[in-house]
Amino acid sequence: DSVTKILSSLVASAGELLQKTTLASTTRTEVELLVASSSCLLGRMHRKKGEEVTALIEFQKSVDLFQRHEADLPSHRSCSRLYSDYGMALFRLGKIDDALIALGKSADSGAPPQETFGYLGLLYKERKDFKKAEEALLNGLQLTPGDTILLAALAETRAFAGPPTGAGEAYREAALIARQIPD
Repeated sequence: DSVTKILSSLVASAGELLQKTTLASTTRTEVELLVASSSCLLGRMHRKKGEEVTALIEFQKSVDLFQRHEADLPSHRSCSRLYSDYGMALFRLGKIDDALIALGKSADSGAPPQETFGYLGLLYKERKDFKKAEEALLNGLQLTPGDTILLAALAETRAFAGPPTGAGEAYREAALIARQIPD
């Protein structure tokens, strides 16, 4: 689609700029971190379209750039966004332990994006730590009340946890909200 093409073009142009231009190290770091974040977004877009191989390539590019500048992340003004993107890319590459660390740093940064909590919920659910999964998903719902994806993940987590305490209510709430969203 056109949005994916535009973002791909921007990322490619930034990559060319980095190869052809001598930049101050702080500027180069800034551009490479933006490319890393954008590559994660591209990976998410390709994954959503079912283009898994292309998505994995973008996630790997993202992780490679984030790893190159990992020491710069804590002091970056957008560290919560960057750690979140880093964690998502790691998660999609199957690097669960590293993803938990990066997403945890995003969550602890003070202003994490809601996706941070959704991915933390998925990771903890995968590890069968349902209490932490539920806590992460509830934190995400505080940032985006009524988010149907988070509500469905919360209901599923509660169902997997054993006696479905609140799973039915979460599914019902997600269904009610989904009916109100125009097609």
